[in-house]
Amino acid sequence: MTVTTTKKITFEEYLTYDDGTDKRYDFNDGELIEVTPATVLHNDVMMCLAFFLQSAVQQYQLPYCVRVNSTEIFNGKRTR
Repeated sequence: MTVTTTKKITFEEYLTYDDGTDKRYDFNDGELIEVTPATVLHNDVMMCLAFFLQSAVQQYQLPYCVRVNSTEIFNGKRTR
């Protein structure tokens, strides 16, 4: 991981930070740290877990929508 900011920023600035790329950053003690991309193995594990979670959601008719990078809860009006 690489520290990408030279000056410390606030958490509010972090929430609105956009460097014009699709890179992801962690916020640690006022500094932005670039998150390294997932490996092929990491992606395989995510896909496998998503498949099994989706199977359970369908089997038990749970109000969830499984996504590879997130899970949403349906409350009848919108997702959270």
